Formats: sequence, structure tokens, C-alpha cells
Amino acid sequence: MRKVTNHYFVSPQIESTDVKSLKDQGFESIV
Repeated sequence: MRKVTNHYFVSPQIESTDVKSLKDQGFESIV
């Protein structure tokens, strides 16, 4: 899911767990 993290506005140090939480909150639509 490295590509997904790159699309997020958060720092690149984000963990896969954080990404999962963001997607859970619907942040995936913000991409």
C-alpha cells in the first residue's frame, strides 16, 4: 500500500495501520 500512502496528504512516515484507519473514515475519496 505504499502507492496509497503517497497519495495521502499525511507525512510519508505514515504506517499501514494509519492508512487503514484513514480509508475506514472515508479519506480514500479525498485522493
